[in-house]
Amino acid sequence: MRKNSFYFQWHITDFCGNRCEHCYINEFNKNRVSLVAAKNILADMKDCCVELDADMILSITGGDPLTHPEIWTILNEARTIAGKLAVLGNPELVNDKNIHKLKAAGINWYQLSLDGLEMTHDRIRSKGSFKRTIKGIKLLTATGIPVVINSTVSGTNYREMVDVMKLSHDLGASKWSFARWVPDSGTCGMSAVEYRKFLEKICTEQKAYNEDATGFVAGDSLMYPVISEPMNCDSIVGGCALGSSVLCILPDNTVMACRRHKDSVLGKWQLGGDLLDFFLFNPKMEEYRQTEKIIGCSKCSFKSQCRGCRAVAFADSGNTLGRDPQCVLISNHVS
Repeated sequence: MRKNSFYFQWHITDFCGNRCEHCYINEFNKNRVSLVAAKNILADMKDCCVELDADMILSITGGDPLTHPEIWTILNEARTIAGKLAVLGNPELVNDKNIHKLKAAGINWYQLSLDGLEMTHDRIRSKGSFKRTIKGIKLLTATGIPVVINSTVSGTNYREMVDVMKLSHDLGASKWSFARWVPDSGTCGMSAVEYRKFLEKICTEQKAYNEDATGFVAGDSLMYPVISEPMNCDSIVGGCALGSSVLCILPDNTVMACRRHKDSVLGKWQLGGDLLDFFLFNPKMEEYRQTEKIIGCSKCSFKSQCRGCRAVAFADSGNTLGRDPQCVLISNHVS
């Protein structure tokens, strides 16, 4: 066991049959990583984690990653180096044949999305997507592949999230996770007061599934001030991972500090050693680590656990170190 954990989110293709309202892809069908590049990127991921003394958590996604013609080779190569390996995908190609291949590849979980109950989910994603997703969840769980269900939360669907969480539990998901919608600019459509009430309700309702208030739910950094006591320590122990333990790689080899933060492009991967160099020395990464400059967080007792979401802050104000507009402690904000 290494000292740290490091998370790579790797988008291997832009191809996708859905057109979700909150998707970050602008040009579908345009890009996919080549097999040669994929093998070299995997080798660089491994080297990066060795240098950082970190266990690798690798999520392979898209677009729809199962549409990539070399997906099974990529997964099998990834399995040899990743401590935890996940696929973040769509339900359309979750069938008996592919499930057995996923099982053979040894993935740790498959993530699917539910963005509301049927009418809301299908409006956000595509007609019939809700039923396809439910079918995919049942097929995966029946085969013994853990399922994580993720929801993108906004002002248009947050009132349905308790029901989505309950449905996820009843379907046998191992975890339900959620994250706020990050628009190009503006906010997700919830006030700080509304968001706090939402988080409190989620945490209260979830206790029925597990004595640990966070046992089934993985969510926003802002859950910490709702469910935890402040730690008041200098080192980062949780919360927004921007600048601390994550990189994202796109199908055209663009490297980002966070896929949801549209201004966090660090450059393009070209050679072995690039990932470590981007992480350690890119000027943007150095900026992101200046947590003492985050407006509203610098003196907050939850700074080591939370720091809000920097992508949300940037969308709202154009400043990565700006205030998180949904901060549940907004009445206690200090500079």
